[in-house]
Amino acid sequence: MFLGQHSSLPSSQESPHDGRPRFLTSDACWWFILGASLILFMSSLGATKLWDEDEGFYASTAAEMYRNGEWVVPTFNGELFAHKPPFMYWMMMLGYSIFGVSEIGARFFSSIFAVATILMTYLLGTRLFNARAGVLSAIVLATSLLFSIGGRAATPDVYLTFFVTTAIYCFVRLREANQTADASRSVVTHADQRSAKWSLLFLMYIAIACATLCKGPIGILFPATIIGCYLIWAAMRRSNRTMHSLDEEDIGRWRSSVGRNLLRSVLGLRPITGLLIVFAVAGPWYVGVGALTEGEFHREFFGVHHWHRASTAMEGHRGPVFYYPISVLVGMFPWSIITIPAIIIWWRSFKDTQINLNGLRLVTCWILVYIIVFSMAATKLPTYILPAYPAMALCFGLALDVWLSKPVSFPVHWHRIAFSILILLGFSFVIGFPILATWKFAGQTLLDKVGLAQPIQAGFGWLGLLGLPSLIGGIAAFYFADRRSIQKAIAVCGVTGVLTLFGLWNFAASWIDQFQGPQVVVERLRTADPTEEMQLATYGFFRPSMVFYNRNVVQRFWEINDVHEYFATNEPKYLIIEARVLPEIEDRIPNQMAVVQRRARFPEKGELVLLTNRVASQTASPSPNQRNPRTMERAMEMKQVATTRSD
Repeated sequence: MFLGQHSSLPSSQESPHDGRPRFLTSDACWWFILGASLILFMSSLGATKLWDEDEGFYASTAAEMYRNGEWVVPTFNGELFAHKPPFMYWMMMLGYSIFGVSEIGARFFSSIFAVATILMTYLLGTRLFNARAGVLSAIVLATSLLFSIGGRAATPDVYLTFFVTTAIYCFVRLREANQTADASRSVVTHADQRSAKWSLLFLMYIAIACATLCKGPIGILFPATIIGCYLIWAAMRRSNRTMHSLDEEDIGRWRSSVGRNLLRSVLGLRPITGLLIVFAVAGPWYVGVGALTEGEFHREFFGVHHWHRASTAMEGHRGPVFYYPISVLVGMFPWSIITIPAIIIWWRSFKDTQINLNGLRLVTCWILVYIIVFSMAATKLPTYILPAYPAMALCFGLALDVWLSKPVSFPVHWHRIAFSILILLGFSFVIGFPILATWKFAGQTLLDKVGLAQPIQAGFGWLGLLGLPSLIGGIAAFYFADRRSIQKAIAVCGVTGVLTLFGLWNFAASWIDQFQGPQVVVERLRTADPTEEMQLATYGFFRPSMVFYNRNVVQRFWEINDVHEYFATNEPKYLIIEARVLPEIEDRIPNQMAVVQRRARFPEKGELVLLTNRVASQTASPSPNQRNPRTMERAMEMKQVATTRSD
């Protein structure tokens, strides 16, 4: 049987583990997880402006497609944008149709799919192990740091994660249906099982097809590799039972048996039918975008953003071979504090007859395939392995379930080390952030040395309050675990995760957002001058979110001659530059130039300056400083630029 001894328990029954609260195995679990996840992932979605670079690129592309009524060819700033397939853009366009072209419209369906992934993880944990492990796995995933970031961002990773998780879930259900059909002797029951099997096959391949519309071929390759590795492992296990010696004849029979078992399993998945389903769902878009762009999309998408990213570190995103194990420790916070005991429990579970070994093997393949493959790729980003986070949550969820069932499996020194780490991390935040912002060496703070803008440093110490949940929660969890109140210790960890994320998104992110520069400059300009004919350009500086807030093309100049030509006519125009390049360009632009806005860069030092060849009084609404007549007079002269700052 694919399922373990306890995995078939309905959610309304209690698990056989001693001391298991009924709540954790009741139907209320579903609604509890759903409600808690919605609160975590939906609160303050539109409280911050888009974050560059990724959100700026993707939300702007979707907005441009939405305004143009374009559903096939992605464009950014008026040019082909072949970074990603369209599923993410389609979801954002749907969000824009509901909420308008806004931050919440861009992020809304990311959060919906994040919540759906959490629920799918709960179902997987219940199927593979037991109901309590499913609940714990869902809680771990919902409160892990990187999944929270991905689930609230206008990026494609959470969509891919959902469809990969759904494909794996359908595969698990499919194996159950096959085994039930094989065991059934009833013709009617067998027919029902065949119908269920084909429904699950169809749903699995639909999920894989949608995954290819999220991020391309990896939507097929990774689920297929995970399932393939599991099937090889399972085939070897079945064949090992018939091997009694190591002579050549038995080894030959064993190899033949492995091949037969593997072939039977693969053919049972109807791969040819699956490819036809995938092509029927995803193929029309790939064919259409290739035809409409004369193959240019495919050349850039496959050549640059797949092959080149795998072979060459692009955009400075490189890292050592252990990059992903380290990123997982950060991304799974606060649960990563029990990484070592969780791995030990996971390893020992392979010898535990009460735990579903097939589930262990499948989840192990899921984690290792993502970490190993992306560790070999040259370009590295933490979010690349986000689709493995449900599997890692299942690993931690099972470890917590075993700890609750058998406290002796989690030695006292391990939980003391784990919760001491949580206390230390919280203390480091509470003390470290104020030190970074105020402690000076040779007249400079540590933040000065890394180039962080001074206005941000002024309130940086307050971010240390984010460490309070970890500090207090670590102390409480240490206390409860030492007294064998394991359930309370785990509950405290969950609350720590919730409070940390709530503080991050509702306070810290909102505070940091006030310092964002390009977004605010362009948004204020657009509010003052909403005309379609308004022309905006940048010189030596560009952020993709500017296109979103401009709601139109932003011209990008990197040569001073281009700036000179831009202002060659008398049409009203605007230019965004860094303040440091003012002396460089003042001789190449018209004398009658006004400073509309000045704003600190984020997060680097320096300022952004918005210039126009229009009369200052006809441009954006002036700040209090700009209303000063003397300031206005000086602003009109390029060599005596007014020092005006936006609020």
